[in-house]
Amino acid sequence: MCGRSGTGCRQHTRALAKAEHTAHSAAAELPALRPSSSPRSPFIHSWGPILEDGPLRHRQVVYLSERTDGSEPNKLVVMEMGVCRARVAAADAVQAAADGREAPSLKRRSTLLHPGEVNKIREVPSNPDVVVTHTDARECYVWHTGRQADRAREAADPKATPSVADLILVGHADVAEFALAAAGPDASGAAPAGAAIASGGRDAAVLVWNLADADGGAALLAKGGGEGEVDRAGPAPGGRRPPALAASATLRGHAAPVEDVVFKPGSACELASVGDDGAILIWDTRAGTAPACAVKAAHGPSSPDVQSVDWARAGAGHLATGCDKGGVRVWDPRKLTGAGGAAAPLLELALSTGAVVRLEWAPTVGGVLASGGDDGVIALWDTTRGRAAGAGGGSAGLGRDGPTSRAAAAAAADGAPGGGGPNLPPELFFQHAGHRAVVADFQWHPTEPFTMLSVSDDTDRTGGGGTAQAWRVSELITLPEADALALLRPHEEYILKGKVPDGPVGGGGGGGGGGGGGGATPAVKAEGGGGGGGGDGTPAAGVSPGVSAGGGGGSEGGAAGAGGSEGGGGAGAGGMDAEMADADGAE
Repeated sequence: MCGRSGTGCRQHTRALAKAEHTAHSAAAELPALRPSSSPRSPFIHSWGPILEDGPLRHRQVVYLSERTDGSEPNKLVVMEMGVCRARVAAADAVQAAADGREAPSLKRRSTLLHPGEVNKIREVPSNPDVVVTHTDARECYVWHTGRQADRAREAADPKATPSVADLILVGHADVAEFALAAAGPDASGAAPAGAAIASGGRDAAVLVWNLADADGGAALLAKGGGEGEVDRAGPAPGGRRPPALAASATLRGHAAPVEDVVFKPGSACELASVGDDGAILIWDTRAGTAPACAVKAAHGPSSPDVQSVDWARAGAGHLATGCDKGGVRVWDPRKLTGAGGAAAPLLELALSTGAVVRLEWAPTVGGVLASGGDDGVIALWDTTRGRAAGAGGGSAGLGRDGPTSRAAAAAAADGAPGGGGPNLPPELFFQHAGHRAVVADFQWHPTEPFTMLSVSDDTDRTGGGGTAQAWRVSELITLPEADALALLRPHEEYILKGKVPDGPVGGGGGGGGGGGGGGATPAVKAEGGGGGGGGDGTPAAGVSPGVSAGGGGGSEGGAAGAGGSEGGGGAGAGGMDAEMADADGAE
C-alpha cells in the first residue's frame, strides 16, 4: 500500500531515540517558519539560486509551498534567505527572535498561485530559477519563477485563478504525487546536457522528459533576464494554456505505485526508482525501456514498501533506500546486476520504526547520509563506519579521527553497547530533533557543509500548519578532533575550571540590534548589530564554549538553544508567526 496520504505521509507515534554520543551536539537554527492559526502551511521546499555571495553570509532564494484548507489558493512561494557562513553570528536575526519580530534575513520575493497542492518541488540545476512541481494530478508543472507574475495581492482570494505554468509535462496514466527528480552534476561538477526530469506515479511507470526538447525550451532554460518580460505585479494572463511536453521515455517494470526516483549524478540516462512493490529498479534509457537490473524485496518481505532512494554524488557513488518500517539500506549499484535481484546491501541502518520518506547524501562530504520521516527526527549517518576496511571504496566520511570515532570511543568507555548509546548504531553521529511532527522533506545546502533546510507537517499536532527550518550542525561535531580542540582552547579555563577570563572574551551584545557585532568570541565573526539581551560573553548553561556569539546566551547566529546551537531565531513572513524551534540534536 502507499505509505503517504494527501497531507504528506503516514502518521506514527513519535518516539525520539536519544543518542548518548550526541548529547552535546548542536544544530544551527536559522529562520523557522510556523503559522499558528492560519489556513496556510509552509510545506515542501527547495534551495534556489544564490543572489549574492558575501564573505560573511550570502543571500539565496528558497522555494516553499503553502498548502491550504481551500479557503485560500495553494501557493508556490519564492523567498529570499540570508544564510550565514560557519562561525558567523547574524546579530540582527538574534534580536528579531528575541523581540518576536519577523526575521530580517527572510523575506518574500513573489507568490505563484499553484493549481492544486504542491507535493514536491525540485529545482533544475542548469537554471535554478526554473522549478518543477508535483501535485495530485497526472501532470508535472514547470515554472520559470523569474518570469512569473507576482500574485501576492490575490493570495487570500479563494476565487483567484491559478498561475499559468511555463510548461506542463504529460504522459502519466494516473496521478503522480511524490516521485520527482532532476538530473544534476557529478562530484566534479560536470552536468548532463539539457535538463532531464523524471517522475513516478500510481500508474507504476517512470517517465523521463528533457526540457530542452520543448518548444521554447532553450529560452526557458536560458539564464539571466526574465523579470522584465512580464508585469511582475500584475495578474496571470487569462485564458492562456501552457505548452505540453510528452515524455521521451516511459519506463515500465514496477508492479505498484512508484514512490521515489533519482538520477545518477552527472547522467541524464541512468536512474533508480523504488516503489510499493518493494523493488529497486535501475534504468538506462540508452539501452531501452526495460530495467537494466532489479532488486526484488529490497528491504525484505516484512517491509513491502520502499519509499525513498538517493544516489551519492560524493564518495563512492552508493545508493541508499528507505522503507516504511524505518530501515535504511546502502547499496553498491555496480553489484546490482541482472534481473534476478540477488544482491546484498553494504550496510543496514535503523533508528525507529517510522517510515523513511526522505533520504539524501551530503553533496560535499562522501559517505554522509541524512534520513527522516514519520518519527520527526532527521538522522545523520557516517556510513563509512559500518563497513569493513576497503568495502565499497572511495568514501572518506568524517575521517578516522572525526566526531563519530570520538563519540563511539566515549560511549564505549561508558559501557554503552554498539558504540553509539544503548541500542543505537555506531554510524549515527547526529540527530536534528527540532521538528515536532512528521518530517515531510529536507535538502542539504549545495555548497555550505552540514547546512540543511527541512520542513515538517504539523497538521495533526496543531490542527493546521507546518514548520520550515534552516539549520547547521556545529563544527564541534563535524571537525576532526584536533581542529575542534583548537576552537575550544581559548576557553580552556572556563571549560575545565569554570573560570571566567579576566578580560571579556567576546563582550556583551549591543542591545536592540545596535552594537557593531558584540558578543563574538575570537573563533567567531559577528555580523550586524548587538546580540539579543546584551550578554557578557559568558556561554549560557549547556552551550558549548567556543561557538558562542552574539549575546542572548551564546549561540552562533541565533538565540541560545539547548545543547549549544550554532544559530537560531524565529522568523515570520506573510502572516506567519515567529517560532523558536529548538534543534538540540539529541540530549
